[in-house]
Amino acid sequence: MSLVPPQPAYMHRLELSTRCMGESYASQSVMDLSNLLSDKMSLKELVGDLYRPFEAQHVDQIVAVHVQKETISPNSNGEVAVNETGAYHFTTAIAGAIAGTKHLAYGELSVIRKTIVAKTPSKTTFRASKCKRVVTLDCGDGKFTVELKRKAIGEAARVLLVVDWINEAESIIAARDALTKLGCDVVGATFVLATNEDVLCNLKSAQVAYSCSWNPSHGANLNTKLSNGSGNGSSRCTCHQAETSNGQSSRKRPRNSDIDSDPSVKVLLSHRTAEYQANDPSEDRCLNIVKSTDEGVQINAVFDGHGGSRAVEHIRTSLCQHILEQVSSKNSSDKISEIVKSAFARSDEELKQSLLSLPEKTRMSKGYCNAGACAVIALFINSVLYIANVGDCAAVLGKVSKETQGLQAIEVSVDHSCNNPQETKLVIKRSHDRNAIRMSKDDQATGAGIIGVKRVAGSLAMTRAFGDFYLKCPELSSAPFKSKVPYITSEPSITTVYMNGSEKYVILASDGLWDVMTPQEAVHIVDKFDPAQSLFFSTASAALIHAALEKIAHRDGLMMHELMSMTPGSVRRRFHDDITCTVVYIEHQNGSSA
Repeated sequence: MSLVPPQPAYMHRLELSTRCMGESYASQSVMDLSNLLSDKMSLKELVGDLYRPFEAQHVDQIVAVHVQKETISPNSNGEVAVNETGAYHFTTAIAGAIAGTKHLAYGELSVIRKTIVAKTPSKTTFRASKCKRVVTLDCGDGKFTVELKRKAIGEAARVLLVVDWINEAESIIAARDALTKLGCDVVGATFVLATNEDVLCNLKSAQVAYSCSWNPSHGANLNTKLSNGSGNGSSRCTCHQAETSNGQSSRKRPRNSDIDSDPSVKVLLSHRTAEYQANDPSEDRCLNIVKSTDEGVQINAVFDGHGGSRAVEHIRTSLCQHILEQVSSKNSSDKISEIVKSAFARSDEELKQSLLSLPEKTRMSKGYCNAGACAVIALFINSVLYIANVGDCAAVLGKVSKETQGLQAIEVSVDHSCNNPQETKLVIKRSHDRNAIRMSKDDQATGAGIIGVKRVAGSLAMTRAFGDFYLKCPELSSAPFKSKVPYITSEPSITTVYMNGSEKYVILASDGLWDVMTPQEAVHIVDKFDPAQSLFFSTASAALIHAALEKIAHRDGLMMHELMSMTPGSVRRRFHDDITCTVVYIEHQNGSSA
């Protein structure tokens, strides 16, 4: 007599009965989600894979997002009729497993996409609910309704959204906006499958952090169908590989391999860097290195110092070297992220120890304990790009949109400034200082009011930076900061881009550029730049800086020659910061290039 192995308890409790499968026609491999969820070891690996990027985000609650559809139309009596469809798939099972494994609170909400005839509000608003126990919000210009039970989500909770698979980003963005309206802090979203790469690009554009176990390769589309609930798998998800222009099926990147980058996929990289000085001496630095022992590894970096050059010079010398010493084209994505984070921490610790070795009077003086630096690096490993940043240096990816064939500007770094609400909340949480984000004493004294610039502890514009140890550790701090440190951290934000042939270039720049130029403007300038037709600039980087200076001159009512004739130092610094810009051109093996 054969015995059927018992299903895990959570499957019975959640009434998990449907089957959902994915099949790749190119590789003939099958992904059976129901089998994965019924295997404890596989489930543990899945939970670890999905939650790992958010380990340091201090998540309070896991929220399962159920995406549904409804059609809203007036009937003959003028009343509104609602026809709702949708299925919960495996979202509840995955979210419950993460919450149970990580000992976190659990909640649910529904995002309902509406086909609307009646006019709807143009902004996120509360609307009346028939049930007093349910909170209902209209989001996304009325395209979505978000519903959740009252008190289902903890007050001011740090929330991680969970869904089994997604084929569009709008529902996740609607869920985030609704929870933000209710006072929650949404740290990101996690899901097993994304049906196409544009979903991930749209999440990045909306600044939604995410993790995904299966990233679609170029040309892959996952068409999802549910079975009839009998579990016979007669109707199943099919993962179709769209044909490329040469008629060959694009290859799906293996997800179970220890190596996430593909050495067989080659990209040719070239870079152009330009600098323009405002301070005397300049506090910007840059670095461009190809690893001599591993041709698949290249790093480009831009650094922006403040409070003197001591910190930025140290970081320029040490950071990239630490990364290149450890990283290899044979490393997995997780391993590379660990190496990068470790290198950032190591460089910062070395800077700290160098200060502590100095006499107390020296290390506590101006230009030492208050010296700091921001950085953004682009680490290319075969066909994978890793962007890591600390502070307000930023990176923008220029790529061709698959839908419109137009040029997209995608911000692939995270803004670590007081303009980012997510960052300011982390500052308050680290320091336990309710008034951690405030105006400087000078702004307060002059009565600047709402036009004053808010800073960390009224002192620093960035929420993360190398150095600035007076806001990090008691040994190098003093009143009024010492009792509340750490306010800031040097931990980087890391974005991973699996290149697919649509990428044209990456623009790395200090905030001197981004203070006056939008990502889309920068991408447009680089894309239109032709050195053969340029009389004044030999590189696109120089053209970007010139365009930034033109905007600064126009803003301040100056002629260009007046601005550029100013002496570097305090005079020029009144109008703009140092500007450093590196454009990395990406030429793919199939011939697509900038």
